[in-house]
Amino acid sequence: MSVATYSPFLRRALLLDAVATGATALLLVFGAELLADLLSLPTALLRYAGVILIPFVAFVAWAA
Repeated sequence: MSVATYSPFLRRALLLDAVATGATALLLVFGAELLADLLSLPTALLRYAGVILIPFVAFVAWAA
């Protein structure tokens, strides 16, 4: 049975990814109206995309 060694660089990279994706998710959920005009996309699409990112953020933070 092998023992896994954890890379501090990988852990920091995953945490940075979780933070950046979390900020994006919050922006999409709470700022969908502002982004909809800027991006010419429906508000509901942006809001749902943000909600879908939340479990991904939790998984990446857990993996870190």
